Amino acid sequence: MRRPSTQEFPLPPLDEIDLDALVHEQTGRWPTLNGPRTAEAALREVERLREERAAQWQAAPHQLLSAAIAMSAGRLDEAAATFDAGLDLAETGELAWTSMAVGARALIDVLRSEPDAAGARLDRWKAGPRVLQFGIPQPARAEMALLEARRRYADAARLAHQIRSRATEGHHAVWLATIAPELGRMALRAADDRLRTAIAQDIERLPAPLSPALVPSVLLARALTAVAHEETAALAAEAAEAAAGIGEALVEMAAWEEAAVAAAHQGHKDDARHHARNALRCADRTGAVHAAARLASRLRTAGVRLGSTAGRVRPATGWEALTPTEAQVAEQVRAGLSGPDIARRMHISPRTVQTHVSHVLAKLGLSSRVELAAAAAARAAGTPPGPVPVHR
Repeated sequence: MRRPSTQEFPLPPLDEIDLDALVHEQTGRWPTLNGPRTAEAALREVERLREERAAQWQAAPHQLLSAAIAMSAGRLDEAAATFDAGLDLAETGELAWTSMAVGARALIDVLRSEPDAAGARLDRWKAGPRVLQFGIPQPARAEMALLEARRRYADAARLAHQIRSRATEGHHAVWLATIAPELGRMALRAADDRLRTAIAQDIERLPAPLSPALVPSVLLARALTAVAHEETAALAAEAAEAAAGIGEALVEMAAWEEAAVAAAHQGHKDDARHHARNALRCADRTGAVHAAARLASRLRTAGVRLGSTAGRVRPATGWEALTPTEAQVAEQVRAGLSGPDIARRMHISPRTVQTHVSHVLAKLGLSSRVELAAAAAARAAGTPPGPVPVHR
């Protein structure tokens, strides 16, 4: 993978930016949404208006937005399927601005411990026009996570500096506050005090009161950049509780991880294991296999072993391999619902339903919806399934 150059992200003079005015300007343009739950409700109303006005040209952007909301809520498998369907739709409609979706989809690859898929996705994006939506370096954010997953912490921290510079240069204060915990983790893992200090300054310059959706991320960033390290575990736990309250599952998981690691480094092993169990529950619920492995590794370094509490990996095939969303789609197929009917019931697009059905068929070794309906009916009735067909 090519190492980014500093020329791609020139360093601006930060003291020339009125961050307070910029954040007030940005937040004044957008409705305040209290996390993924209210965002989903708002999007459904927008989609209703789209259908009412026959504005189908908006279908791809709305699908990608739906995927981003599902990702924030921790429904990674649903988000991945929705991103894939939305990106296909965007390509059909020649929608050029897909960098936010591509970066988020690569982040999902990293979280699900699929680094090669993330790298290939980012390489394909780099080979194209490389148009950044709103000028936000979302693909670079995913590349930073990939570098961390590959234990290239110094490279990840260098890229974190460049991302932060690009975000401040583009006046993307709200986005910068959202990803500040990730930048803070890079600073911590690379022992980069300059990056830690810069993020702490950015966070303290945000105006109060914060948008409710930003509170957990900002609390976690403060925990990671605190000079008094004994405060980190308590601040991170507070951030986790705040994130859980508004349904920000990925932030909650990250916050419990930092609370566990901080407690372990302070010698509070019982607290570390308690926070780790919370983090692992989040990782299991979301399918973030890499986050669970990262937590276990960081705790081992701090002298804490998790043993049998270190999470469960979903099998690759069979009914147990299905995600909750895929299982729900399979049940709807068993009931005889069509793709459009399932889409309406689940508030997703027919194309996303089709993606889920394809994943279910592959995991169960089936070739058609008819076979799926029969297999699901047999399973519901408790009768032994017939032989699984082998497709060559």
